[in-house]
Amino acid sequence: MNDTNLQPAANGPQTPLSLTGESEALLSITARWSRFLGILTFVMTCIMFVCGLAIMLSASILSDYADFAGMPLQAMGIIYMTIAVVYLFPGMFLYRYAERMRAALANRDEAVLTDAFRQHKKLFKFMGVWCIIGIVLIVLGIIIGTIAGVAAAL
Repeated sequence: MNDTNLQPAANGPQTPLSLTGESEALLSITARWSRFLGILTFVMTCIMFVCGLAIMLSASILSDYADFAGMPLQAMGIIYMTIAVVYLFPGMFLYRYAERMRAALANRDEAVLTDAFRQHKKLFKFMGVWCIIGIVLIVLGIIIGTIAGVAAAL
């Protein structure tokens, strides 16, 4: 859906919304926590990426001492780094939301406020899509596991 086509509800009030002092204070607190969580996400993403890289670089040493369910350590490192890259996007949306919300409240800028909410929407859309993907993968795993179990029993 294109963001420019968003219209107010037909049965809702047609007057523009205004923020009360309490609403602004709550948004300001939300922006501070969002900024903290966004920065924390960036830090954790970097740690995950470095760990994935370390797994890949130490694969030849570690593979001599442990069996990792038949999965090559290089593949585990690549998977770990891929997850880190995917994890970067929610942090980026959250941090952008926080910075734009702080700027909007400080400057009383409605366009920046709208962009802050756009970033917030992107965060929830991204997380929703990943939840759907996760649910589908779990269901497929159950189906494939059940079929494999039945086939092994026969």
